[in-house]
Amino acid sequence: ASSAGQAKRLPDILKKDEDFAVVLPDESLLVPVLNSIPEEIEDINVTMGLPMSGSRIHTFMSDVASVQLHAVCRKDRWYFYHKQVWDLFSSELFRKALDESSQEKVRLVKEGAKYYIPIEDLSGTPLLDTVFRPVVTDLKSASSEQINAFAGYQKDVIRIVAAGIKDDPHLALELEYAKEYYKCINVLQDIS
Repeated sequence: ASSAGQAKRLPDILKKDEDFAVVLPDESLLVPVLNSIPEEIEDINVTMGLPMSGSRIHTFMSDVASVQLHAVCRKDRWYFYHKQVWDLFSSELFRKALDESSQEKVRLVKEGAKYYIPIEDLSGTPLLDTVFRPVVTDLKSASSEQINAFAGYQKDVIRIVAAGIKDDPHLALELEYAKEYYKCINVLQDIS
């Protein structure tokens, strides 16, 4: 009866050996429908766009930006606010990019349950060193140097996370979004 219920029934309907079209009553159902298509169906033509704002990479990169905006420097030592760090830890894209060493660091940070997490607790692996590298040093400045530093940081984060998700077929769409996000950063850098 519901749109989501209809998306879940789609695999049973698509197993018939016929040509078909699926008309969605709500474009937010595109991802559930795409995820419901059986693997044996290879050729798909989607004639609508899916906004970047609906992707996990968009949410992830928003969380990454939030980590930077809430970082504080006290007595020449950087700290990251726990809420933003935990949001990243719960991200599927972040978890997929974790190697064993990073997983152990994350486990220790979770056990420590600190309100402000020192940078030392969030470093020591390529992923953590990339994501938890302080970049936004002056929130009041919108200098071209600050903008370019943040853009470079975002591209570094995308590269390392994309490397961690590239072999997961369930995240192929997110990998495409990551490529587009990266291209958009380049365009913005060129005009800044």
